Amino acid sequence: MTVANAIHSDRQDGPEPARRPGSGLPVIEVDQLVTHYGQRRILNGVSLTVEEGEVLVIMGGSGS
Repeated sequence: MTVANAIHSDRQDGPEPARRPGSGLPVIEVDQLVTHYGQRRILNGVSLTVEEGEVLVIMGGSGS
């Protein structure tokens, strides 16, 4: 069982989502993130890049 699942969707079944013109540079960049909620490790070594116009969801096993 994983603590968190990262979901990135490149949907092909609908219209392309509206995007603002941008530079293509990351607006959020994380490298090896580790975080805890009390004594419980929630994220362990998560690395990701989110560019302008993208949406990223990190969802735990319970859906939260």
